Amino acid sequence: MRSFSKLSLGLKAAILLTGLAFLTFSCQSVSDLQPQDNDEIPESVLNILRTEFPESGQIRINAIEKDRVWNARLQQKADEFDVVVDRIMVLTNFRLAGDAVPAGYRRVFDSLFIGGGAYSDYRETLEFSTVTNSRDYSVKYKWNDKNYLLKWSVSGAIVGSRYDIYLYPDTDMEYLTPKLNDLPDNIQALINARQGQEFRWANVYIGSDQKKTYKIHLSAGTLELREDGSMIYSTLGKFDNNIGKEKFPATALTAIANDPFAVNFPRFFGEKFEDNGFIGYRALLWNDSQQYYLYFDNSGNVVKKYYMAYPEM
Repeated sequence: MRSFSKLSLGLKAAILLTGLAFLTFSCQSVSDLQPQDNDEIPESVLNILRTEFPESGQIRINAIEKDRVWNARLQQKADEFDVVVDRIMVLTNFRLAGDAVPAGYRRVFDSLFIGGGAYSDYRETLEFSTVTNSRDYSVKYKWNDKNYLLKWSVSGAIVGSRYDIYLYPDTDMEYLTPKLNDLPDNIQALINARQGQEFRWANVYIGSDQKKTYKIHLSAGTLELREDGSMIYSTLGKFDNNIGKEKFPATALTAIANDPFAVNFPRFFGEKFEDNGFIGYRALLWNDSQQYYLYFDNSGNVVKKYYMAYPEM
């Protein structure tokens, strides 16, 4: 069983924010540009977009994290791009490719039990990342009348050609930042309180309700937080990573029994954790190439879940 807290499996993903302002992007005059929420656009951000997209003519931009991270939608020649950028660099850059997912990818998804859904808003990175040794893709996916973000990476010959596939319920976008100061002040404070822990990177998820969650990778483990700072998951406190179902709350076991994904996995691996007074559980259901994670609070209520697969190409 593999660990999925690696940087190579977390880099970059789908980008979508609604209600963006429509703006004219000019390399000669940008002083009048303002996003919809009146968050001032720093000149450094505009310079990054000018450099990355020197032939762009129009831009729509909005703040993801006020004064820290922005989402930009722009046109260059025949292509439209969706970009996440901070004050220093582009964090993600996807080309919007319509709704039609290439047949080869659809065949891979259809070989899994999640196949047969409806696709929209397909997007792809144009460059092969030397950091992740992969190219990254995502699409909005409707399956069994529920909305998901389906994202995947196609790895190169260095590690053997393969897919890493993630399916997140009720999620609009995900991006990665390697910089602590891209996160809001309250999340930074919680991280800085972990004395002796070095910040590595954070995955940021924006739900369909526009609320954010943060998966923080530190030198000694992982911390997952809601935007208000409340805890979802932690490997940094007291941790038991091999417990049976009998040690889970009854409410959690009922949720697993009634979950339509769970019936596809014959194997169970349980975890219990306690950190700063918060007690929670995580169940991993799995077979040889697919995994399903469910997170619970101490009362057994589901607080997070996602699916992943890594079929060979």
